[in-house]
Amino acid sequence: MASKLGRGGWGPLGVLVVGLVLAIGLALAADARTRWLLGSSFLLGAQVAMLAVPLGTVLAWLLVRSDLPGRAIAGGVLAAMLFVPLYVHVAAWDAAFGIQGWLTLASLQPGAGPLVSGWRAAVWIHAVAAVPWVVLIVGAALRLARPELDEQALLDAAPLQVACRVTLPTSLPLIVGACLWTVVTVFGEITITDVYQVRTYAEELYTQVALGDDLGAARANPWVGTFLVALLALAVWVVCLPLVPRGDAAATRAPVRFPLGAARWPLAALVGALLCLLAVVPLAGLIYKAGVVVELDGDERLRQWSARKCVQLTLASPWRFREELAWTLAIGQLASLTAVAAAIPLALGAVRGRVGALPGWLLVTLGLSVPGPLLAVAVIRLLNRPEGPLLIWLYDRSLFAPGIVQLFRTLPVAFLIVWHALRLVPAETLETAALEGAGPLVRLWKVVVPQITAALACAWLASLALSMGELGASILTVPPGVNTLAIRIFGLVHYGVEDQLAALSLAVAALFAALAGGVLWLACVAEGGNL
Repeated sequence: MASKLGRGGWGPLGVLVVGLVLAIGLALAADARTRWLLGSSFLLGAQVAMLAVPLGTVLAWLLVRSDLPGRAIAGGVLAAMLFVPLYVHVAAWDAAFGIQGWLTLASLQPGAGPLVSGWRAAVWIHAVAAVPWVVLIVGAALRLARPELDEQALLDAAPLQVACRVTLPTSLPLIVGACLWTVVTVFGEITITDVYQVRTYAEELYTQVALGDDLGAARANPWVGTFLVALLALAVWVVCLPLVPRGDAAATRAPVRFPLGAARWPLAALVGALLCLLAVVPLAGLIYKAGVVVELDGDERLRQWSARKCVQLTLASPWRFREELAWTLAIGQLASLTAVAAAIPLALGAVRGRVGALPGWLLVTLGLSVPGPLLAVAVIRLLNRPEGPLLIWLYDRSLFAPGIVQLFRTLPVAFLIVWHALRLVPAETLETAALEGAGPLVRLWKVVVPQITAALACAWLASLALSMGELGASILTVPPGVNTLAIRIFGLVHYGVEDQLAALSLAVAALFAALAGGVLWLACVAEGGNL
């Protein structure tokens, strides 16, 4: 598919341009409220991308294409941050810089407002969460760049000139793709914007649904924004897919690493300071909040920190919130296993040809672009039908509704991982099996699956992490009596981060960091140790 897109690029780009013109026309024809919300959402996404993409691009180049000391440690920190959900990011930054944050309370101006609040908080926290994904996408682009181009350019120019004039320009499509990916993901999220009361398109839809309003009479048109962001998701594939190698072309030599010379250690210190700001400072806020002890000395309240209390509360959190953890794992397993099972036939169709690729790429585009609240409304209207006892049972008495919305959300990542793994399976192996009389199912089970086992495990673990962190759709579809970690933390963070919430957030952050490490290790195994 990538090669076809590369040869006939004007076809997809033409469709994209026509669709964009139509979408702009629909947006201009919408009511004033919808236009304002769309502008607010895209402005938020653009500001996040302007902050996260340059920062992530520089980090990706330093980690992938330079001899920076401590690259493995920096990559491990970013990998740990990769799947940490937004509600944990909110809790961490609020614990450090919120109204009751430890740095806010320790500031010289106690009467001043919190540093993390409103629009500023939404942009910053979204950018912090987006940086690891930008590093992943741009890092992949830098690894796919042809090393012989860099080697030839290094004969005539300095390493910095080669990086700016050769390496980064050849990776520009995936850098643009990272920018579009950032805008798309920010557009459909409600976690941060709801906590900090920033009105966006998805947050308005969530508020209307939560209050029981009918979207048919909603102040925000629920379809125009979805169509617009779907075009952005389509643009990601149009821009990025021609760069993805196929088969043996993916087995390129290791990328050229540029020597930093005397700047190695200063840049390493700068990267270390940046990662401390992105990861250690908010983590320190949670650690402080989990261990803070307030004692009365007459009329004066004395704050002290107890390491023992922090450790005890954090270790006790999984058991204390065991019911929420159990529901989270149950729904996550249902969604992730189903996503991997569905990704295999969809990816096979995408690998075989253009017509077979349509279902998979359509679901991927919709999964990324449909805002969570709108997806929840679609599932609710499908299942909440009194005339259908089975549908009502699935809606009120089972995990089907949250499972299906999380499946829709996690399927894009599972599909992309499986699709990439299938493209690396040598065609000669399948042709030999077919000549020996093996049917399609036998070839799939005995030839293809053994070669992509690590990729399937990676897709399952990545889907599990994403489903456990999903909030925008599942919060509206969980049946009575079911509460997940995402919903519990999201509800508590509105009232400020105290010791129990901080300890729970620490435990959840550790869980997701372990999941991210597992995904990275499995991806390395799937790529033959060349990640």
